This record gives sequence, C-alpha cells and structure tokens, in this order.
Amino acid sequence: MLMWLVLGCAVKSGVTVLKMDQQYAEMNTAENRRAQFEWAMAEEYRNKAKEEYASSQFEDAELLAAKSIEWMSKAQESASAETTKEDTP
Repeated sequence: MLMWLVLGCAVKSGVTVLKMDQQYAEMNTAENRRAQFEWAMAEEYRNKAKEEYASSQFEDAELLAAKSIEWMSKAQESASAETTKEDTP
C-alpha cells in the first residue's frame, strides 16, 4: 500500500516537473530574460525543484515546480510590459 502511495506521488510530481521543463523550453527567450529578477527566480525554483525530485522529496518538488512556472509567467508579463513601454513614444 505504501509503495502505491509513493509511486502516485512520484508520478504526480513528475508530471509537474515535466510541465515546468516544457514551459522553460518554450519561454527561454532573450525577451523573457530581460526581466532579470523574475527569470532568475524562475530558474532558482526550477533548479531546486529538480534537486528535490532527485532526492525523492516529491511534494516539495511539485510545489517548487509550480512556483517556477508562476515566475516564468511573471517574467513573460514583465518583459512584454517593458517592450510596450519602450515602443510608446
């Protein structure tokens, strides 16, 4: 029974970590990297999520991966807002 619980947690957090990696691959652009603080936070959460997943801390990995995704979205929003400001005369 315990094995099924651990396996379920591993799969659920694994899906979240995979989603995080896919979003990172899509959003890792020069424009998004212009939001330096937000992008640095996203990368730090991403690195920590991978570390926690590797050490079988599945719940922590899932939470950190979600935070990384959140910061990637913030970086994209911030970068697009910055681009809009620069385009305005």
